[in-house]
Amino acid sequence: MEEETIWRQRFMRLETFNKILKAATSSAYLNTAFARMSEEIRSLLQHDKAVLYFGNIGSDFAVSYADTGGKDAEGVGSAIPLAGSTVGEVIKTGAPKLRYDIAKGDDFVEKDMLTRLGIRSTVTVPVWRSESPVGILCFGSFEVDKYGDAEVQTALEIADLVGDILTKSRDMQELLNLKSAHLGMHNRYPKVSSPLTARETQVLTLLADGGGNKGIAEHLGINLRTVRFHIENIYQKLGVQNRIQALREAQENHLINI
Repeated sequence: MEEETIWRQRFMRLETFNKILKAATSSAYLNTAFARMSEEIRSLLQHDKAVLYFGNIGSDFAVSYADTGGKDAEGVGSAIPLAGSTVGEVIKTGAPKLRYDIAKGDDFVEKDMLTRLGIRSTVTVPVWRSESPVGILCFGSFEVDKYGDAEVQTALEIADLVGDILTKSRDMQELLNLKSAHLGMHNRYPKVSSPLTARETQVLTLLADGGGNKGIAEHLGINLRTVRFHIENIYQKLGVQNRIQALREAQENHLINI
């Protein structure tokens, strides 16, 4: 009976990994695929927040390409310096990093942000391309001492499973952005005709004012899922992948007053 239980657990774990892999390829929009991944991952690795960062070649910063969970998450497009950050440390060393109690641990760049979000412990693992770490996956919990060696191993397995997919998805989005710019996307929509709906324009205006997803939802009287839906549509219509790029497009095309 014990052996049967072990095999059942192994089968369920393999089944969950297959669901994670399917979620990773479920959308051309990286943040949407990542959110679906996050839901599947929770059965293997409990977390209240998950984030994907990539370090750009020649830059001293890493950029968030996907972000889900937590309270008032920073959102995609937020940049963090590599020096003095856990993100930078993991990208540089290629080694996972456990933080058992952020409030009592050493100082690092993300500490204030994570504390503000209520995150108390994290596990951060590298995302590899060929022989080099190019990004990180980080899972955070509102609880102290939530993660240990078993969770590190699970996080590493997940990163190994989907890292190449996430990296290629990031590269494809960057390529599409460059192609759109080359084809004169800035002139595609006349200044008098916006590609955005009235509600999408409202959401984009609130983003420009520094609003987080939760704050936008409360201001407009809609739920978070609807806010994320509008933001995804904005990104797709403008051919961008984060809020910084969206605001730049909006400003150059006079879609909102910034």
